[in-house]
This record gives sequence, C-alpha cells and structure tokens, in this order.
Amino acid sequence: MKTPPTKLDLGLCMRVRSALRWAHYFTPAGFAHEHYDAATKQFDKYMDAFIELYSFFYGKTNWVRNIEALPNFPKPDREGVADLSEMELDKLERHLVQVTGDNKDLDNILRDLTSYTRRELGLARNYL
Repeated sequence: MKTPPTKLDLGLCMRVRSALRWAHYFTPAGFAHEHYDAATKQFDKYMDAFIELYSFFYGKTNWVRNIEALPNFPKPDREGVADLSEMELDKLERHLVQVTGDNKDLDNILRDLTSYTRRELGLARNYL
C-alpha cells in the first residue's frame, strides 16, 4: 500500500456535509431550499467516490479521524449558514488538493465534487 501525500481528514468531509444540511434546514421551502438539498446530494455522491478511491489507493488506515463540531455561524441567519457552507467547502478543497497530490483519478473526482457542489451553492445563494 502506498503512502498518501497527506492523510485524508474525514472530519473535514463531515463538516462540509453538516454545513450543507444546516443551510438546507435554515432555508424555507423554495428554490434555495431545493438547491441546498441538491448540493448535499452532489457532495455526497462525489465525496463517497473520492473516499472509496482514496481507500483503494492508500487503504483505510491512512485517515485522520478527527470529528470537530461546526463553528458558530458567522451570522445566525440564512446568509450566515450560506457563508458557513462556502467557507467549509473552501477549507475542504484546500485539504483535498494536498491529499490528491499527483493522482489524476482523485483529481478528476475532486474537480467534479467542487464544481457541482459550488454550482448548487451559487444557485441557492441567488434565491436567498
């Protein structure tokens, strides 16, 4: 089993998902609510593929098992949870770039994960 450039931090993955769900729950029914739901589904799909492929290349022992609570919302309103979702996704993306290293397969999934999730987040923000 190869050693990864950086260990995958599962806690960061879970923080993004939690932030997306908070945004979904904080937003009343309508387009923004639906797009947060779509963002979570896209994130789940691609994050699962990333984790499975990472496990194939590096095994399941090269993980950081660090689950932290989400920080307080920047603002306790719909825009605040939207900001938190984007902030956590930015943090995860920086981490996954390091984890990916020169692995083209992981890089392709990372690009899909961030582009599809950001697309839905952008659409959701348009309807806040």
